[in-house]
Amino acid sequence: MIATKTKPKARKTNGRNGRAKKRQMVEVPKPLRLVLHPACKLFPMMGKTELNALSEDLLVNGLLNPLVVHGNYLVDGKNRKAALKIIGMEPRFVELDANGISITEWIISQNLFRRHLSVGQRAVVALGLLPVLKKEAKERQRFSRSSARELADHSTNGKASQIAARLLKTNSAYIETVQTIQKKAPELIECIRSGVLKIPDATKLATLPTSKRKSILKKLDAGKLDNGDLLAEIHSSRQTSPSQLKPIHRTRADRQARIKATTLLHGDCRERLKEIRTSSIDCVISDAPYPEVQPRGKYKRISEKDWHSLMQDVVGECRRVLKPKKGSAMFVLQPNARKAGEMRFWLWDFVSWIGHNCKGNFSLIEDVWWFATNQIPARGAKRSIGLLRPSVKMCLWIGPSDCYRNQDAVLQTPADTTLAKEPRDLTLRKGPSGHSYRNGKINSAAHERGGSVPSNLLQFATGVPPWGAEHHPRSTPYQLMDWWARYLLPPKGTLLDPFVGSGTSLLAGLNNGAKSVIGVDVQKDYLAIARRRIQKA
Repeated sequence: MIATKTKPKARKTNGRNGRAKKRQMVEVPKPLRLVLHPACKLFPMMGKTELNALSEDLLVNGLLNPLVVHGNYLVDGKNRKAALKIIGMEPRFVELDANGISITEWIISQNLFRRHLSVGQRAVVALGLLPVLKKEAKERQRFSRSSARELADHSTNGKASQIAARLLKTNSAYIETVQTIQKKAPELIECIRSGVLKIPDATKLATLPTSKRKSILKKLDAGKLDNGDLLAEIHSSRQTSPSQLKPIHRTRADRQARIKATTLLHGDCRERLKEIRTSSIDCVISDAPYPEVQPRGKYKRISEKDWHSLMQDVVGECRRVLKPKKGSAMFVLQPNARKAGEMRFWLWDFVSWIGHNCKGNFSLIEDVWWFATNQIPARGAKRSIGLLRPSVKMCLWIGPSDCYRNQDAVLQTPADTTLAKEPRDLTLRKGPSGHSYRNGKINSAAHERGGSVPSNLLQFATGVPPWGAEHHPRSTPYQLMDWWARYLLPPKGTLLDPFVGSGTSLLAGLNNGAKSVIGVDVQKDYLAIARRRIQKA
């Protein structure tokens, strides 16, 4: 039995009402039944390397800070306890004077002060803290702040996450994101808690099938993936063969309604577009053909001169059928080369033509690019030639400057750096570019809107879209068309694709609430593929 002696130590609490308050720590014998406090379990243990370093330090300097207990609960020192066990040294214990404070808040204060936890790690701790605080509030019927009574009263109406976020100095939106990840992929929570994963990466991982998710986690554990390779691995895992994809289960009435909402027109789009009523289309989304490209499938090669003639006519017809002031068009176009090291200029010539000829509030709205994250190297990337991998395509977005666009539908999960900005920090700062900003406004905007504004570089892997493209040689990724449909298609709007191919854009439109979709293609076989895909989906 260890002799009892008193060692007063000045400790500061982190609460609003007790910042300068001193607490007496009394050294006590080891409790008969020592249990780790539930709030301590929420914070991550040290890694093996850090734990071994702590053990060596304890061996040289001894235990400078005894383990803190409250009754039978160990409330501080679980890492020191583990390190002492490694070197076979007996711990010492002091009793916490908890009069008038919340043990849980004290534990939070101690850990936040000592540790460098990321915003994601604090969000995971906050999520686990909700039931702990609620239980404590019910048992004590009081709390060092009024927030516990609020938590007991409002734990189911959305305020609980805000209270926990305030205590952990994190963001309630992040806590709710972690809650979603926990429901979809609970095994990722420990990875976030330990700092192996950041929340944006975990959010993407949670969308993968369980088998692929486990495969990536094994590579992470084995050290085969670093942070730079993780995103590429996730994008690669999202590619799925047609045999692995299953059609959505819809009622017969739903399928008939979707088929009825679909119009497929066979023939040259310059002629068939004339049949569409003026000002009847809400948006045009299309992966257009490219000039002077080796023919694939049933499409014929087209010269640059003929391509410009075709696209100028198509743009003119699209402008006619689009709703004035609100409708816009997006064409996916990939730059190509005449030979290795000599690019063609047709894309920039076309953009220039639009700028000079499409007058009257109808021009290039913004330059947007699609980065095909898993694009394989082309012939020019051989060592003997030494060029780069061509993996970027232009999403040519044209229309009136104030056209319809739903930015909220394409917001991204905020980055750790964004949510780590202090909401109350309104100091005016200047960035490297000379633009001024306030951290508080950046944080509050992402929190209020529920996400961050995406950049104009869209990152989607190439591959087979949902439900398979059958034998179409140039299938567009469904994720890309879905993104644009969410962004440009108003509720119950009408979507048009003048080069519909296998119908990926029409599927995206129907899945995002289009009242009707119209597709045109010169190849009847490809229209049949589009029809079958819509019937199966």
